[in-house]
Amino acid sequence: MVAVIARPLPSPGRLRRRWMKHRLNRIRRLLLQAGWVVDTRYDARIPLLHVRSATSPQLGESVLLLRGRHGWYYRSSSGDCLASHRRPDLAVDQLTAILTYWIGPSHPARATPPEQ
Repeated sequence: MVAVIARPLPSPGRLRRRWMKHRLNRIRRLLLQAGWVVDTRYDARIPLLHVRSATSPQLGESVLLLRGRHGWYYRSSSGDCLASHRRPDLAVDQLTAILTYWIGPSHPARATPPEQ
């Protein structure tokens, strides 16, 4: 039996943390426009956002930036790669799909618009 040891995430430097906060603020604005409640957790070792619904505050997802083989990307706390840091709109769509699965279609971001 082989034991797998998870490596801890490296702590970013001061300039990198500032860049990460700037990128997280970009996705934060889009998430707020989509109707999600977003709490910033910039005092953590790695800056992140906690995203939840106002109707189901006990369920949520955290979003952070990680460097991968092909550059920086948004990643959810469940381990899903959401999108490149250059596509925060795509990351919002992916996160909305993940949270809607757990919360249900009652969230304003997924509610169908009235037909005209």
